[in-house]
Amino acid sequence: LHLVDQNWKAPELCAALLVQHLGDRGSEKDCRILDVGAGTGLVGKALSEDFGCKNIDALDISTDMLEQAKAKDVYKKIIIGNAGDMAIVTMPASALGR
Repeated sequence: LHLVDQNWKAPELCAALLVQHLGDRGSEKDCRILDVGAGTGLVGKALSEDFGCKNIDALDISTDMLEQAKAKDVYKKIIIGNAGDMAIVTMPASALGR
């Protein structure tokens, strides 16, 4: 059972709130967005598909979650690490794979 299948709208609501907060800066669609705690990439997907955002990077501590986020094909970079840590690893989304 997947939350999206249950009409879960939190990712879309988060994306809409961010775009609303960005105002005119977000209307250009070229602003850089860091999806902190990206998980499976549902917020990034909503930002890309619903609002046309093109420069989204994903940050998460779990490589398993980032594998799922990468599959959504909306992130420019995948960053493995903890948002509270200074030492994080940045790589292109194409670098992950099994």
